[in-house]
Amino acid sequence: MEKVANYALYVDYGIFGFLVFLSLLVIAIGIERLWFYSIIRLDDYEDKRELELDLHKRLTLVATIGSNAPYVGLLGTVIGIMLTFTSIGANTMLDTKGIMVGLAMALRATALGLVVAIPSIVFYNLLLRKAEVILTNWDIFTNPNTKTKNNPRLDHRDDTTRNQLTTDKRPKPYTYTTDPNMQARIHKAPRLTTQQNETIHKKQTNEEQKE
Repeated sequence: MEKVANYALYVDYGIFGFLVFLSLLVIAIGIERLWFYSIIRLDDYEDKRELELDLHKRLTLVATIGSNAPYVGLLGTVIGIMLTFTSIGANTMLDTKGIMVGLAMALRATALGLVVAIPSIVFYNLLLRKAEVILTNWDIFTNPNTKTKNNPRLDHRDDTTRNQLTTDKRPKPYTYTTDPNMQARIHKAPRLTTQQNETIHKKQTNEEQKE
């Protein structure tokens, strides 16, 4: 049991040391890249591809560390838990304190992996953004925009579409006619009085009854 516990400690400390090394490597690369981005001269590059190669150096390593550090910590946790259970199975007397210490050490590996991964991803995004800004500045420096012409699609003076319109000379299938006296005839029509309305209503009622 003591040997298994010692192996668990060795594995955990080995994982801890490897993750600390990865974190220091990320910090060193980040500092070096920031320093390089601050002293770079755009007029030293005539080809954009050479500039991209210099700007993206070691960024892949930072991204790899950021994406794989949690898995390294998880591997240490799994190995630590396995060795802890092995020691429990090999011992007839359960030592609660030893079990809790072994599990705590195993879980610390996952926590340290996350602590390494999160800053690595932040560094990678920061460096990638700075590289994109430098590439854009190189494009502006190399190919300045000197066009001052107005967009013909937005300038009505250059629109020749309306001059190309032709009228349809075919005969229309129907025509509208207007009567200038229509309004006068409507308003001058005699209105029915109340007595006339009653007489008409009675006639209609008598005819319906006869039917």
